[in-house]
Amino acid sequence: MRKKDWENSQDLLHKHFKKFGFDRGEKKQTRKKDHKNKADFVRELELRTNELVENHSKNLQEKNNLLDQIIEHQNDLNRFDNLAFYAEKIKSFVLYFHEKTRV
Repeated sequence: MRKKDWENSQDLLHKHFKKFGFDRGEKKQTRKKDHKNKADFVRELELRTNELVENHSKNLQEKNNLLDQIIEHQNDLNRFDNLAFYAEKIKSFVLYFHEKTRV
């Protein structure tokens, strides 16, 4: 394949795959600065990927902490509901006992 054939095939692929988030790189002739060599590109991509993974890990940890807090609050609410249930039982018992002793 000639250089122009590669350009045309990349343009065609980009046309069909851009809806999936794929971007077509700039043509070498349209950029003022030189293209990166493969090693530089891969190194930069690795650094960017590592940064994204670290940020994702931090976000997951924050979400886990929030979920732990939600669960803790839910447990507190459940304990409060249990206390309210038992307080109502005690109140009923006291009223029943009070009625029984009045008679």
